[in-house]
Amino acid sequence: MGTRVACEGASGDAQGGAQGVEERVWKTRRRGASAADPLPHRWFVLLSNSCLPMVSFETLFDYLNAHKGKSFFDLHKVESQRFQRENFRRVLEEKKANMSEGKEKELALLEELASKEHGETIQAHSQWCILCREDAKALAEAQDAELWLSAFDLLLDEEYVDKSLMLAPDELLPLTYLRYHARRRGERMRKVVNIKVTYSWCCLDGGNCSCDASRAKHPQSFSRLMPELVRQCCDHNSLFARKFEPKMEVDPLVQLWQATT
Repeated sequence: MGTRVACEGASGDAQGGAQGVEERVWKTRRRGASAADPLPHRWFVLLSNSCLPMVSFETLFDYLNAHKGKSFFDLHKVESQRFQRENFRRVLEEKKANMSEGKEKELALLEELASKEHGETIQAHSQWCILCREDAKALAEAQDAELWLSAFDLLLDEEYVDKSLMLAPDELLPLTYLRYHARRRGERMRKVVNIKVTYSWCCLDGGNCSCDASRAKHPQSFSRLMPELVRQCCDHNSLFARKFEPKMEVDPLVQLWQATT
């Protein structure tokens, strides 16, 4: 059973530019795919290094196995999707006049994605996801990976991400890439399971925000397993939780895993 699921971690939770994407989107997937090539892995789980499972491996495997051939993404709500697509077009219009010479291919790709024909190709989602083997393979073997990374790096710089006008590239690129190429092949995009794979706690979830403006964008960290966190994970059907500190005591988690087996 252990050969069916491959987990890949990424260092840190910070959202970043193209360098972060290169580490988390393609390099991670290529490592996973090459390592798994001789093995019958069905899924590749991408997590931050602060994530811990909230269910046993058996429960995780059974859940994934109930959705064979599908990837798992935490998709943004309809309004957020529309906001990202509108800003994608607006930011492109603002920036394309000043794009460096020699970037014609990148500009052509961005304009194609922004076109009405590709109206819903752009997909916003959490960067932490679970990829089925077929989707992981498509990303790992992408011949145009450098073009996509370069294009998204041109558009989604830190200024726009910090202002919350746009998401970081690793929250837009993977599923957008898969949908784009399915469309190019004349295929219908394989359905994904919309689930909050990794839950992160914000005090807004409890209706009582105590953070200042600089903190508001970031989830809270945990040094122990809290009952409310477990409840929230159950409410969202989350398989993992994020932002555990290294000193986290794992015994309560072991008991939780045993209870979910």
